[in-house]
Amino acid sequence: MDVLRQPRALGVARRASLILALAAGFWLLALVVLALLLHVPYAQGNYDGAVGFSGFACIAAAVSLLIALRPRFRPRSTDKATPLARERAGRLYAFVEGIGAQAGVKAPVAIYLRPECNASIAAVRHWYGGIRRLDVVLGYGLFCLMDEQEVGAVVAHEYGHFVGGDLGLTPWVYRMRQSMGATLGSLESSLFLLDWPFRWYAQWFLRHTASISRAQEYAADALSAKLFGPEAIRSSLERTDELGAIWSVYVQRVLFPAVNQGGRLPIRAGFERFLASDRRSAPLQAAIAEERVRQPNPYDTHPTLEERVHALTGSAPVRDRAPQNCTDMFGDDGHAESAWYGTFINGNLKAASWDAFGDEVMLPRIRARFANTFLAPDRVPLTALPDLVNDIQHLWEKTKPKGLSLHSPLARRKHVLEILEEFAIASLAHAGYRLDAFPGEDLRMSRDACVVFPDRLLADTSDGKLRAADLERLVRRDEVPEAGVGSQG
Repeated sequence: MDVLRQPRALGVARRASLILALAAGFWLLALVVLALLLHVPYAQGNYDGAVGFSGFACIAAAVSLLIALRPRFRPRSTDKATPLARERAGRLYAFVEGIGAQAGVKAPVAIYLRPECNASIAAVRHWYGGIRRLDVVLGYGLFCLMDEQEVGAVVAHEYGHFVGGDLGLTPWVYRMRQSMGATLGSLESSLFLLDWPFRWYAQWFLRHTASISRAQEYAADALSAKLFGPEAIRSSLERTDELGAIWSVYVQRVLFPAVNQGGRLPIRAGFERFLASDRRSAPLQAAIAEERVRQPNPYDTHPTLEERVHALTGSAPVRDRAPQNCTDMFGDDGHAESAWYGTFINGNLKAASWDAFGDEVMLPRIRARFANTFLAPDRVPLTALPDLVNDIQHLWEKTKPKGLSLHSPLARRKHVLEILEEFAIASLAHAGYRLDAFPGEDLRMSRDACVVFPDRLLADTSDGKLRAADLERLVRRDEVPEAGVGSQG
């Protein structure tokens, strides 16, 4: 079934009028409730000569309602993002502006890069309302997950929102939803149960505006399908649904922490290794599952993947889509990653492969942290780890952050154990082990045929499974220890 056969969104004027009427109804409801509350003390004063307890309660409820309805001004954004230089990303600019021309929009664009896997378009207008330029935001993940046709379909979808007049309405509807949510949040703590009529109305508002937003999504899909074909927009939706959660976890939980350690690492190559790895750590696996699991909600502004794919092709979504790549739209992979690092990262970074990152970037920082301290590996051997683990309070006093500390006993223990894990890394490195920090996997120390996972080593030592004699065997060069909980031969 063609997406063009889906129920079309209302015209811009009708949509704006409907949303304005629904929003006005919310504030009209507030005025009616205020009038009813204040009428009680007014009537008591006129007819009884004095305001009773119920009258004072109604006054308190009215004040509570007024506080909940107060205007909430959002601070201006301090984001000073810089668009991609046209001379360095000329092909990408020509590609995006060409899609705009096909959609009937002839306006210059400024392209901004984001780390996520999404896209958006916003109009920057002259004072008289004419379009000065379009700000096009493209997630770098799109180029690492999709081919050129699929990225084009995503951009065309965003142009579909612009052509359909959605750009002016969507932010306003979003702010109205936020305002309603804030009002309900304030009233939930009220003793007067005032949130019930507003909750009912807010649900009604969300249901109606969600249906409008979904029709807008179908209309934007229609334009994308017209320009690039239904298969391109379909596969872009499926790839985002299948791989977007993994990309998000990779960027936020693997790449950014590695960059914060001082490494300039291959982005796409790291993602490919992360995606293919069967040794991803348990917390990252849980984070991916959490990103993926989301039940449909009747107030969702977007149709489900199944609904959009069925509208495009009349079939069910294809699962297990493999990632594609079109980072050459920036010129080549090196230019693409230079654009990414130039956009998001300040400061000097050491270029390294993922194979060398642990030993060349992380390990020098860890060694420097312990050098010339009371835990320097050349002064305190790894065999002291059992005693150190059993002396958490003493170590806390020596390593706690400066200033007033409000850490709980559990937080103090966590702080000390994190230090001791790095101490174990520094000690093993002092004994000739190298540090491997592969994307998404637990840190490991390796020497010859022996592999040690520092987190497991620390856990086994804390549990009493590893003693000083066992740790001594790890640092001796004349013997490879037997495989155990803390090591793997």
